[in-house]
Amino acid sequence: MASIAREKNGTVRIWFIDAKGNRKGIRIGRVADDYASRFKSRVEDLVAASHMNSSPREELVCWVTGLSNVLQDRLASVGLIEVEQAEPEPDAPKLGEFVDKWMVGRSDVEHTSKQVYGRCRNWLVKFFGEDRTIDTITEGDADEWAAFLRSNLGENTARKMASIAKQIFKHATRKRLLESNAFVDLSAAFRASDERSQFVTRDEIDKAIEAAPDAEWKLIIALARYGGLRIPSELFPLKWQDINFDTGRMTVTSPKTKRHANGGSRVCPIFPELVPYFENALFEASDGKGRVAGSCQVIEKRLKSGNLATQFTRILKKAGVTPWPKLMINLRSSRQTELENSFPTHVVCKWLGNSPQIAHRHYLKVTDSHFEQALNLGAQSGANRAETVQDKAGQHATESDTETPARGGKHGESSVPPTKNGVPEQCPEPPSSGHSMTRRSVIIAHRSSSTACCFSTN
Repeated sequence: MASIAREKNGTVRIWFIDAKGNRKGIRIGRVADDYASRFKSRVEDLVAASHMNSSPREELVCWVTGLSNVLQDRLASVGLIEVEQAEPEPDAPKLGEFVDKWMVGRSDVEHTSKQVYGRCRNWLVKFFGEDRTIDTITEGDADEWAAFLRSNLGENTARKMASIAKQIFKHATRKRLLESNAFVDLSAAFRASDERSQFVTRDEIDKAIEAAPDAEWKLIIALARYGGLRIPSELFPLKWQDINFDTGRMTVTSPKTKRHANGGSRVCPIFPELVPYFENALFEASDGKGRVAGSCQVIEKRLKSGNLATQFTRILKKAGVTPWPKLMINLRSSRQTELENSFPTHVVCKWLGNSPQIAHRHYLKVTDSHFEQALNLGAQSGANRAETVQDKAGQHATESDTETPARGGKHGESSVPPTKNGVPEQCPEPPSSGHSMTRRSVIIAHRSSSTACCFSTN
């Protein structure tokens, strides 16, 4: 049994005997007698459950749950209930350190991708600050950041940064550090545009190759334009053992597609335009001895130089060629456009290591030669129509002459050719159409490939 005692200052205390026989009291404050009485009866129920070592009734649990933290702590202090202290929620990490940790954990991407991630980190920190906790960034803040990007970057670059920010904060939500991703609604899809796309002609690239300082640079330019390689990611892994002059094929390793089914490796032709530059580079790499190790990189002098654009720009200016936007990408897309005119799309995509969807969206262009071809086809079609009309006119005239009976004859009788002094007159020559069709004979001279240096694989 429990008892109620009111002290001089009006505070009520509930006294009871616990399971061990000890007398204990619970101070519940200055309350009315009826409330004190109800509280006493609940305490008695808790004491009984403690004596019987049984779980309290559900209604008693609900009553205890509804008490204030202070009263719950007082009941726990006398052993009637147990209170589990909730662990304090960890503070959300700061933006700078969280992005750094995320980048370190991305061991599944190449170094070049991490460089792009680093640029996104810089734009996030520049706008939000290094020490901003990630849980304080709202959807409205993300919208303002996206507008900030568009005012400083191109549209597609801003979309790329938004795409990376979405990945970063998606990782935070999956780690239960955030309830929602503030960047999830940002536009991140690449928007295809022809503003910076340009078809690089063979004349322009041949001038650049002529102005290149050595055989290695000439080969780099040729591989970018006539080989369609991704520069520099597919250029530096290329080894001499990947170049098979006997079969006319080369194996290209692409770090960008190494997670694909083919393991990032593809086989493409050694196009005739590439042969002389391969031979010269091979001769130069062998130091005139005629042998080179197959494990050696084809591009070895500039192996540590990841950025070739600066030197390439100097070469173009030296050649008197105005540098075009997206130096290396437009070379690759120009080659794809060129090959599509001669080979099926699936073949070209297999050689260059992309998909038809990507090719049609980003690479293929309409060139001046397409317009010239259309005009030539139109002129040829017009000439054929003119010949067809004249042929029909001549045929109609011949049929009319055949159906007309001879002078004095009856309808249906065969006509007799006109005679002059008993000799049949000669029929006049049919009128000329006035058009002569001339076929062009195109001859492609294949350069005889006499390898300048012997090739061996160690």
